[in-house]
Amino acid sequence: MKIKNLIIASKDSIFDQAFSERTIVAEFKSEEEEEKYAMKDNDLIEEMEKVQMELFQIEKNAYDPCLNWDWWPNHTRYVEVSLDKYTQEYLDALQALLKGKYKKWRIQMIVYGDHMDGKSMIGSLSIDHDTVLIDRALYGFSVWRGIQLGNRKKAVWLEEEE
Repeated sequence: MKIKNLIIASKDSIFDQAFSERTIVAEFKSEEEEEKYAMKDNDLIEEMEKVQMELFQIEKNAYDPCLNWDWWPNHTRYVEVSLDKYTQEYLDALQALLKGKYKKWRIQMIVYGDHMDGKSMIGSLSIDHDTVLIDRALYGFSVWRGIQLGNRKKAVWLEEEE
């Protein structure tokens, strides 16, 4: 991963706040602008699907990883993955998409022990072209698993203000 900035949130609410603050909302002056945005957004998720089909040898519309095909004008794509699919190779491949016409975009990944049960969330991260924002729980798991997310010595820790 080519990460310049590693930001670690001490808990979910801090992650959510930082994620929200980093959101780039698209504003459209015409229907044509909105359609162009929607097409680019759709192209990105199709590229994400190609990555996971190739990497994991899975069929289109697989449940794991599970891509969220809904879109909002916030330059963000979402994917849910199980622990098995949370790999360095997958993270690197997704981040590699976030250049050129997708440089403004980011991908939020939510990692579950079993993403089908909806109760075993490990944590969440957001990747953009040069930054990872990650919650503390998933960061700890990533370190344990040997996933490189950037320079840990230069990481910025976001703590709750007192």
